[in-house]
Amino acid sequence: MIGPSLGGYQPKGSIEPDGGWSWLSGEKWEYSNWTVNLDDGIIDKDPRDNTQPNDSADGQPIMGFGELNQPVSTWGDYTASPTKPNGEVRGTYAFIIEYESDPRT
Repeated sequence: MIGPSLGGYQPKGSIEPDGGWSWLSGEKWEYSNWTVNLDDGIIDKDPRDNTQPNDSADGQPIMGFGELNQPVSTWGDYTASPTKPNGEVRGTYAFIIEYESDPRT
């Protein structure tokens, strides 16, 4: 995964690939910004169809920014597993903090 997790998740038992998405905060799901396959060879360097959510890795219940090896400002669905099948640790190298009000007050 390239970008940070955004607080969206898909509960177990949801209709795949795009049913049941919710915010951890409990806010109403009113907006989405899923990646749509570009297939241009410049921004989208992955030959596969990357339209998201795609549930491509045996369950991808976590939403975050990014696309395979390419930072983008759209959302993708990602696995919740902390390791890859080869044992390599997966990682998110950024995070987002949402404040209810200005933290200085």
